[in-house]
Amino acid sequence: MGDRGGKRSVVVTAALLVALAVPPTAAWLAWGSGANPEAVVQPIELADPEPRRPGPPPLPLVTPPGDLLIDRGSSKLSSLVTYQLFSQEELDKLVATGVAAAHLRMTRENGVNLLLSRFTARDDAHPEVTKEALDGIYAAGGHQLVTPAPEGVTVRRFTEAPDAPTISYHAHYVRGRDVLRIDASGEAGLVGEKIDAAFGALLGEQTGEFPAGEPR
Repeated sequence: MGDRGGKRSVVVTAALLVALAVPPTAAWLAWGSGANPEAVVQPIELADPEPRRPGPPPLPLVTPPGDLLIDRGSSKLSSLVTYQLFSQEELDKLVATGVAAAHLRMTRENGVNLLLSRFTARDDAHPEVTKEALDGIYAAGGHQLVTPAPEGVTVRRFTEAPDAPTISYHAHYVRGRDVLRIDASGEAGLVGEKIDAAFGALLGEQTGEFPAGEPR
């Protein structure tokens, strides 16, 4: 009896050492999950440690066609200066009207620059005020109002001039706490008709996917 017990102990110890020596990955490949395939699986209900929270809403910007040059958000409006896409007057208006964060998405295709901007207002600010302030800059600068336009959207076009041979579009509208902006620009002599077509397509896609008003 003593010899048999000693041999059994040696066998069990040797088997245990072999099992411990198997790396976790190799063990999984050799033995699967370790579950008994003949056992009946009993459903188990576990209470969530805390209520589930919905994920963040999608960024309300489509991706324009062409080569992606910028796709970045920031809670520091001072960082927008580095892109040189906005005048100092525009940056001052963003700060003065209570914009707390911005996201820019810019592409270039066939000589046409396409820019989508999201300006998110603070809880105590009014995005409609930001929209009117930005549009007012272009109205004062001689940009012509374009009609018809999608509901809730103000669109302006820059009239080509000898000292500024470019065409540019700027559209602004409010969606929830955001002011969304659509820009298109390029040299008139090279891509004049392409700018009109590119802006029209982007305007339709952006406002179709994320229309003005409260998000649903």
